[in-house]
Amino acid sequence: MQGIQPKQLSNNELLRYIYITGFDKVPPDWVETLVERLAGFIDARESIYQDGFEEGFQQGVEHANDDFK
Repeated sequence: MQGIQPKQLSNNELLRYIYITGFDKVPPDWVETLVERLAGFIDARESIYQDGFEEGFQQGVEHANDDFK
């Protein structure tokens, strides 16, 4: 795959290429690109979880307070 850069590949293509080739045989910048993408997904998921938790907590508080109205 000479001439192809890791940033040109989709996430799936990059992951599969690194897995098939072997972690110890691909250039470090390929693994670095994969790790950067994974970190981005993790950060996005944590944000979604936190936002959902806060929204759900607020709705629970409002529902609990309905009993006292």
